[in-house]
Amino acid sequence: MVVCDIKNYIRKNFDKSPTLNDIACSVYLSPSYASRIFRENQGITISDYIAKVKLEEAKRMLHNNPDYTIEYISQILGYNDSSYFSKVFRKKEGMSPSEYKHSYMV
Repeated sequence: MVVCDIKNYIRKNFDKSPTLNDIACSVYLSPSYASRIFRENQGITISDYIAKVKLEEAKRMLHNNPDYTIEYISQILGYNDSSYFSKVFRKKEGMSPSEYKHSYMV
């Protein structure tokens, strides 16, 4: 199934911040068609799915690697700006990455 291939590509390449064109090329579809079938099947856009995958990975790293700094994690995830990463994280999770990290250390 093409949607599974798209999801697998994103999970393997999320740290490189893949573009819609990169993703579409990986499954031999046009960007608009890949975007449409993904949204119809998953109920979210490809860019929202990429953000979701990045946040899942961020939470995993914050939980499992207490020595990692927020700046380091944001770089691994492909964010150029750790402040932007923190803003995105707070918006989706309701707390900052630091607060999330400390909630597991207590």
